[in-house]
Amino acid sequence: EGTHLSFQTLSCLRSCYRSFHALALNVLLLQSKTKFTMAPAKKKQRKKDAVTNADWVYAMRKWCDLGYDENPGSMKRTVFLDSEMSGPRLRNCKTHQNLFSIKLNSFKRGELENTNVRRQRKRKYGAIEKKLVDYIHARTKSCAQDKCGLSWIRMKTKCLQWANNLGGMEDFRCSDQWISDVLERNYLTRAGGAEDAGIKVQPAGMRGFARKAVKMKTAPS
Repeated sequence: EGTHLSFQTLSCLRSCYRSFHALALNVLLLQSKTKFTMAPAKKKQRKKDAVTNADWVYAMRKWCDLGYDENPGSMKRTVFLDSEMSGPRLRNCKTHQNLFSIKLNSFKRGELENTNVRRQRKRKYGAIEKKLVDYIHARTKSCAQDKCGLSWIRMKTKCLQWANNLGGMEDFRCSDQWISDVLERNYLTRAGGAEDAGIKVQPAGMRGFARKAVKMKTAPS
């Protein structure tokens, strides 16, 4: 009887071992299947409604063009942000209200770039770019009186002079492409920008300025 009991116990242990082994094997197979059938992780994409520098440039230019910057009492910023005038992405929220003054001051200094990024990097020749933008705006105001435009050679000469005066910019060459990019970033390729200063602008939708395609009035020596 003792032998028979031991045989039953051994059989029970073997049965339990087989069951446990089968269960463990099923778990491993399930994990392996899950591992190889799992969909690859997708890269995080920028939200479609994320506000970029281009959105702020559009809104700040509209704000200034409509004369609200010169007459602050004529339009509340909250009302402007809540209207279609500020563009499709800006909203009347705390974040955009707090950023309004920062973006406006940056726009007026010529530092707000017309790019589809949320944070802009500091440019190597930013100081020269700012001087060129300010110079073009100054010529825009005086052009209506003296009828003298601004030549491409004149802009290059001024930029090289500024680089020499600032110092530490011996590698600055002031290429045609660099000037083209500056004009594009600062909305000076549109009517009402450099065109008012006597610079014939490129057709809308075309990037860069080809010298042979750009005709400008010659500035006085």
